[in-house]
Amino acid sequence: MNFKFKGVKPFVRALSLLTILTASGASAASQIVDEQAHQFANGELEPFRAIDSGQLPNSVHIVPLDLKSNSRLYLHSDSSHQMLDIRNESVQSTDATLCAQGCPTATSASVFLDEMLSQYETYPYYYGAIKGPSMVAKDKSGNPFELASLYAAVIANNALVHDWRYVFGRVQVSGEQLKKFVGVDNAMEAAHILHTSGYQVSGSVDSTGKLVIAQFNHVWLKVKETSSSAWVSVDPSFKAHTIPNKFNLNALAGVNPSSLLNGLSDSGALNNPNGIMIPDIQIAEEFSESSQDMIANYLSANRLLSYEDVVQQRKPVKDMYNGFGHALPYQQVGSASESQSFSTNHKHRIKVTVAGINHTVDLRDVIGSRLTLSYEGATTTDKNKITANGGVLGLLYKEVKLVPVLKSNGTVLARGSAASLGEYQQVTVTFFNGSKNDGSATHYITVGGIHAIALDPQHISDTYFEEQLAVLENASQLYRNDAMDERYSGQLMHILGLSYYKQLDNAINNVSSGSGAMIYHKVSEALMSIDLTAKRQPNGQYRMAVGSRGIDAPRNVYSIFSYKESERVDRAAVLFATGIAASGLEHAVFEKTLGWPSNSTMSILRFAAQHEVPIYVVKASNVDAALAEINMPANIETSMRNAVNSGRIVITPKEQMLIGEWNGVGYIVLDPNTGAAGYLINGGNAGGKQAFEPMDLQQTNDTWFTDVVNIGEAVLNGVLMGEFGTKTWDDPLLQSVNDGSAFVADLFFVGDVRNLGITTFDLVFNDGSFSDVALAGVGFIPLFDIGKAGYKVADSYFDVANLSQYKNAFEQVMPNADVTLAQLNKNSNISAAGLQTLHGGWNSVVTKASRNDMGFTNVALQDGHGFVKSLGLDPNNLTKANKGLVGESASEMYARSQGLSCVFCGGNPSANGLDNIFKDTNGNYIIDETKFVSGSGNAGLSGLSTSTGNRQLTNAYLFGNGTSVGGALGRTSGLSNVEKQKIFVAFQQGKVKTRYTVVKDRHVGAGVTQGLTTHPELGVGGSSQIDEIVIIELPIKN
Repeated sequence: MNFKFKGVKPFVRALSLLTILTASGASAASQIVDEQAHQFANGELEPFRAIDSGQLPNSVHIVPLDLKSNSRLYLHSDSSHQMLDIRNESVQSTDATLCAQGCPTATSASVFLDEMLSQYETYPYYYGAIKGPSMVAKDKSGNPFELASLYAAVIANNALVHDWRYVFGRVQVSGEQLKKFVGVDNAMEAAHILHTSGYQVSGSVDSTGKLVIAQFNHVWLKVKETSSSAWVSVDPSFKAHTIPNKFNLNALAGVNPSSLLNGLSDSGALNNPNGIMIPDIQIAEEFSESSQDMIANYLSANRLLSYEDVVQQRKPVKDMYNGFGHALPYQQVGSASESQSFSTNHKHRIKVTVAGINHTVDLRDVIGSRLTLSYEGATTTDKNKITANGGVLGLLYKEVKLVPVLKSNGTVLARGSAASLGEYQQVTVTFFNGSKNDGSATHYITVGGIHAIALDPQHISDTYFEEQLAVLENASQLYRNDAMDERYSGQLMHILGLSYYKQLDNAINNVSSGSGAMIYHKVSEALMSIDLTAKRQPNGQYRMAVGSRGIDAPRNVYSIFSYKESERVDRAAVLFATGIAASGLEHAVFEKTLGWPSNSTMSILRFAAQHEVPIYVVKASNVDAALAEINMPANIETSMRNAVNSGRIVITPKEQMLIGEWNGVGYIVLDPNTGAAGYLINGGNAGGKQAFEPMDLQQTNDTWFTDVVNIGEAVLNGVLMGEFGTKTWDDPLLQSVNDGSAFVADLFFVGDVRNLGITTFDLVFNDGSFSDVALAGVGFIPLFDIGKAGYKVADSYFDVANLSQYKNAFEQVMPNADVTLAQLNKNSNISAAGLQTLHGGWNSVVTKASRNDMGFTNVALQDGHGFVKSLGLDPNNLTKANKGLVGESASEMYARSQGLSCVFCGGNPSANGLDNIFKDTNGNYIIDETKFVSGSGNAGLSGLSTSTGNRQLTNAYLFGNGTSVGGALGRTSGLSNVEKQKIFVAFQQGKVKTRYTVVKDRHVGAGVTQGLTTHPELGVGGSSQIDEIVIIELPIKN
């Protein structure tokens, strides 16, 4: 724009115009930022990562191997006495071999070699170094490169030898040796494992196809004890390994996984080709409880059975090689090279790329360290503003510019370029095996959050976990008032990453034990994030707050083989079951470790089933019909369609789920050919989410501090440690169950899902006994369910969720008050709760709540056994008729507590008529339909029968055609015709109300299902909307 002026006045006018235009532009820009802040706070700006083609997050890696007879290979019957001929020495410069910490001391090279041969497990799972010596020492395991590096570090650091070298070459062994070394009973399988892992196997088979000789790349050492002594070849990695025996606890106890599918089939749930339209969670509850009872009986008959018996470990055995001074048990093929360092081709690396950062680092330098992405002010002005505010929390959305900082144990590795507070950035972690690109993982993060890159090389050791927990406990004291400091929050997320992978180790071992599968993986990666949101202030501004913690685990790449030839595994089925367990842990990492209810794909599918939301199985044959019925955001539906077009199957709820304050979706993208899958939630994340009410710095400080205490308690209670923890390892399983161990309780449920996942996959894709609709049933099982024994919910959760005012009332009525109240909050919106003594003197806590604007009352009695006994019944031996009587009696008891009078009570509960009829002080009749329902399900449509053609409690069911006494009213025996006519007339006058009473046999925090609230007749705004819903929880069953 050009301004032309002469003299002062025109200049002033032009300046005023420029000022107005500038102010107008600034105002418009401010409005744009305010609108963006609103969208950011609602999660509308979160980028969507489509995972519909290419490699799925939980996938399989197998390299084909075809070995034939090869006369050119030097065939030898016994190589145990053949010395290696080391020639063509090529000595390179020395790498640092010092252990950062934790390496053992040794008195001699010979003694330490014997220790490594007998105590350190050799991994055949990958080629090249991933872990450094100190982590190898902590784990007491590693591959040949890593064990060689530990041996070199110890003998060098303790000055046990005059000189040493790594030797890189190719070796030849017999088929029998190869089996022992890998730890399987089939030499060809052993060769295939090594080849898949990168050892470049060749070999020769005999006329029967049996592998008799194999060659592969290997590394060992040679040492010189004194300046005048000869070189001695040593190999700390070549030894035998035990073969774990298959032990399927569930199968031995008589659990039949197909019984769940049979139950679903018998109920008609599998009849719709598009999926399960009204999930009946009761079928899954009965299956789970039956499984638990069978296992309990089995443990009672095998009282000394321990976890060590059930999940046997692959263990090293000093065999084939006698140690220092003895000949190596294999023959060298060709020439070898020597060095005191590993070349690039012998090391695994990662590259972290984000907004100006493009940093590559050796994995052995960061495995065993806290690797984080955090943020700092981009300019001095930004830094000063952040300091004056006490951090980024409380600043306006986009108020400052920040730069990402990549750190390892607090040491800065790289800094990136500036972006505004609250924006999203893409992070890519690329893996390299030597110089070869070995895949990548992509994440989206909020600028200003704190993010830990969690890595699992193969196994997370107790020693390292406990060391890092001590670091966290110290940080919680040092930074008590600054929870967003990377040294505190970064360490917290690092611990959560370790916890996730440690629990996943346990789950994989359980799958392996029950199936006979050897399961290992490439380096797994997950991003553990503290993400920010914006909270609207009374003046309309949006200020930054902590919004959620999450895990995004898009890289779990497994290799699956069989330990025994007689127990060949279905690789695809095992991968499917393993993926289910991994997904369940993506919410359990927060629930078990921190005591915070959280969400993952598996928990969302179960929640959908609990709320009678249809679960669709979308495939090529029904993609158009199914997507026409599914109600999802457009980008998710497009991704689902693309996945199906790529030959995959999508398992999804019909709609997004409101779980507490979190609203979103979780679904599975499955490759039916390989069992690979993506277990996805909002935004395409392959993980879980723990959503908060927006927290300021003080709330974050209090929450984090409590979290650290909860993590310590979880460790002490054996929730996390699993097979490597003394809490559960040595104790009999029965004792652990009686002690309330969450880990052992999960073993049973993981077992159910393990067997169910494998069985379902087999029956659908191999056997053909069931259609692929049966896949939806896998989501019903309570995998890592916080409602099970041994779990607890953190007090800070109730503080942040504004539920602390109710918690005391629950604690006076039940021992598991925290879990029950948390479940009730996930199921509904709680408006009030308090103690109440009901008719007959029964102490209870009564809660008023709603879901989708459908109100209900949850009544939790303190003494369920006493109530049942007051009816002259045995609570431990209730028949179906007894349960019906308990239900109707409980309904009557609560009605009298409300001041209602009985018009018709105590009738025959099995009759095909009305259960109870009450009358209020205004002359209204209340027709009550009562159901006694076991398990943890909610009050829903499945409890209201359609056996007469109309669903119970609809007008048509109650009164027939509405012109005269008919329907259930007409069928009710024990009610006089005069009373029936009175009730019918009252109905015509609008003075009849309906009530649905569901009586549970335990405290579970039940609510009403989403399916019921949206039913066109009985739901909100329906033609026969239920007037009152009452849920009575009687603690009969623990």
